[in-house]
Amino acid sequence: MKKICPVLAALGLCVLLTGCAVKNGGGREDSDPRKDSYLVIHSVESDTDAKVTPEDENYDALLDGLFDAAGEAVGTVTVLSEEAVKTATVTYYQAPTRTVLGGSDGAYAPILAVDLYDDGGEQYAEGYFCADETKALTFCFPMPAELRELVSDWTSGTKDDPNRSDTPVQDRPEKMYEDIAAGNFQYVNISGNAKSIVIRRSESENFEFYNGDLNPAHTYTVRCDKKGEVLDIEIIMESSEEDNNILGSPLIDIPEKEFEKIEVAGDFGQVSLHTIRSDVWIHASNSLVYLDVEADRLTHNITLAGSKFSLFKGVSVYFDKFPENIGMDLSVTPDGAINDPQRLLEGHDLTSGSGKPVLRISDAKEINIYSEE
Repeated sequence: MKKICPVLAALGLCVLLTGCAVKNGGGREDSDPRKDSYLVIHSVESDTDAKVTPEDENYDALLDGLFDAAGEAVGTVTVLSEEAVKTATVTYYQAPTRTVLGGSDGAYAPILAVDLYDDGGEQYAEGYFCADETKALTFCFPMPAELRELVSDWTSGTKDDPNRSDTPVQDRPEKMYEDIAAGNFQYVNISGNAKSIVIRRSESENFEFYNGDLNPAHTYTVRCDKKGEVLDIEIIMESSEEDNNILGSPLIDIPEKEFEKIEVAGDFGQVSLHTIRSDVWIHASNSLVYLDVEADRLTHNITLAGSKFSLFKGVSVYFDKFPENIGMDLSVTPDGAINDPQRLLEGHDLTSGSGKPVLRISDAKEINIYSEE
């Protein structure tokens, strides 16, 4: 048995959904942010995916139904039995450059996922934030009959979906390249032109490369060059300038070994970095950066190096909890902004000091700071 549905998680969900519209540089509020979002519904029984976009007739009803049901569950506690069986997963994607950062690029990112369960004939949904790999913050709510019917239309195949994929999900993500042992490497350089990449911590002693892009039309090439203590990794996306319909990212898993430096450059549209055991430098290329920071694992410096000629389109930092032992050096463009809606920076001495891991971000158009606590 497990208790789920913390108030914080449900409130966070509601805030995210009701606050999607953001103001652009001219102060005008974007009135229709849903144009930059979509849903992917995975059926466990048929092992297929269906993409639901704002152009589909029931998109608004499906999205509103999920969020309304979740909102009504705020403050309640639901217990799923051990016999509960998962039937489907609904994942909500946004184009963060518009809905969060005010831009116009089409690099979509998974924001929320909702697992649907049959528990003794009763239908429930358990949701969580995609950036939270441990699923520490979850929320659970009963599935209304109308909402069950809408989801069933897609999972049963009664909807004519041109974006349906029959590739088994357990076969993804597939390996993109052979594993590389950490060996004597001390310096790792990552470059390429993929629209989006994710760099995360590996549980093994090897570098591992996975294709997390659900769009089968996208083709990637991985090139690795070994030169003594230096490993160069290049992720190339074929015809990347022609396609912004991103349904995921190539994944680079970094071994637990402590490297001298990991450096990320190139023309990536979006870089997502999880906490790893090495100093990391990310160079700007008019890109978006998402930092998923685990406070207890943050022992090395993270440097986002921009310049007046090469800016970061936006940077979002997500802490599982705000670390006490951190120095932060943040700078934005003259017309940029540092957004701290939870006031995490207040009352903290963020001066860079010896012995502290330091987070440096320079020349970003916008910096957003969040914490799950």
